[in-house]
Order: sequence, then C-alpha cells, then structure tokens
Amino acid sequence: MKLPIMKCGCAAQATCASMDGIKYDPQIPACLVHDCIEIAEKQPDLTGRKSRCAYFGKPTRNCECNYDGCREGICNCEQPSSPNLPFFEYHGPGSRWAKDFCKCGFILGPAHGFYTNGKPNPSS
Repeated sequence: MKLPIMKCGCAAQATCASMDGIKYDPQIPACLVHDCIEIAEKQPDLTGRKSRCAYFGKPTRNCECNYDGCREGICNCEQPSSPNLPFFEYHGPGSRWAKDFCKCGFILGPAHGFYTNGKPNPSS
C-alpha cells in the first residue's frame, strides 16, 4: 500500500478514527509525529531520489543498521525514496526542509537570520 505524504512532509504512519471530537469512517491517513491529518495537495515525485537513515554518517552500536549499510561502525544506510520506509519525511524541492534549512545545517530564522539548535548564530 502506497502511503500518502502529509502536509507536514511525513509519510502517513497510521490512520485516524477520530480527532477533536470528529469521527472518521473510514479512517483517514495520519502522521503521528506531527499530529497531522491533512494530505499534501501535491504528492512529490520520488523518482531517482535516495533516502538516508536518520543515523547516516554517525557511529552505530555493533553495526546495528536497518538496511545492512554499516561500514566500519558508521551507518551508511541509503535506499530508494519511498513513503513506505519507516518514518519517511520528504526533504526535496518544495518541502519545509528545502525552504527553512541551509545545506550547511543552519536554520533560516524568523528575521532571516541563521539559527543553530534554536539559538541565533552569531556569525550570521
């Protein structure tokens, strides 16, 4: 079953039967991470895109990788992008990741200043 990408950017991980006193029959797709029940208006084209594990490039304990991507104790798990991957979140063009995060790791802040870990970066 192909799961839809939700408005928050995540693939639906579950279905919702009721929320805020509203019952859904049939149940609707939902993102549990962001409490989101709105499906994105436009589904992204994932053709040719790759997904990386959240631990990509980081040390793992005893090479515990989901997709056998461990090399010398470092996670290198990479798969073709699919909403069916666990906790998939789209980071491509048009996503909040593409709009709010610089590739160097800084977050574009409210006054167009750069933020790191929620605090203004003095070098911005």
